[in-house]
Amino acid sequence: MTRKKSSDSTPVMLKKRRSFKNTTNKVYSLETVSKPQVESTAFKSVSGKVIAKLMNSMSEEEFSSKYVLVDCRYPYEYSGGHLRGAINIFDTAQVAEVFFPPCEELFREISLKIPIFYCEYSQKRGPTMANKLRQLDRQRNVENYPEVDYKEIYLLDRGYKKFFEVDNLVHLCEPQSYISMSATPHKEDLKHYHFHKSRSSDSFDSVTLEVQPLTDGRRIKHKFVGTC
Repeated sequence: MTRKKSSDSTPVMLKKRRSFKNTTNKVYSLETVSKPQVESTAFKSVSGKVIAKLMNSMSEEEFSSKYVLVDCRYPYEYSGGHLRGAINIFDTAQVAEVFFPPCEELFREISLKIPIFYCEYSQKRGPTMANKLRQLDRQRNVENYPEVDYKEIYLLDRGYKKFFEVDNLVHLCEPQSYISMSATPHKEDLKHYHFHKSRSSDSFDSVTLEVQPLTDGRRIKHKFVGTC
């Protein structure tokens, strides 16, 4: 007796992967922008008003324990005014250092936080960093698809300029000022970053960083080298 072959010859593993398509979209807890300036499957965009509501409803300690604001502008822009409590990451090489540190304790601490990226307009540098984080996260969890360490990644829609000038949320900035990337007094400073700008604009995924993947087929305790 000849056994009838199934009409669906798709490998089981592929079937499983298909069933997980877009699962990460369901975990976003913040209200997102319906028509964002930058579309991406790696992150969602959030308005300045949503961030302001969070910051105003929590103490600084409470906010920083749950979220991490990442200013992706150059240091002179960051020093001239940024969202209160934001850290400064302006090079893709820093993404792995900050979000996947070799120390297990530090990783546990940062991975519990939800990253919110932004730059001046959130058109290039912010999205690049957010995409880099998702790329490294996928690389690290390649054997555990669709699991990721950072389930929620956000981008501040339209960036610091809108947050400061249009939304007028100056009281949530420190210092309470805004310096544009192309500001005349900083032309020489900007030249210092020309190499970085041309390098990172090619493609964020052209930068290879050491992030140890989880090679087991299940979620396991993270393995790290190095000490705190």
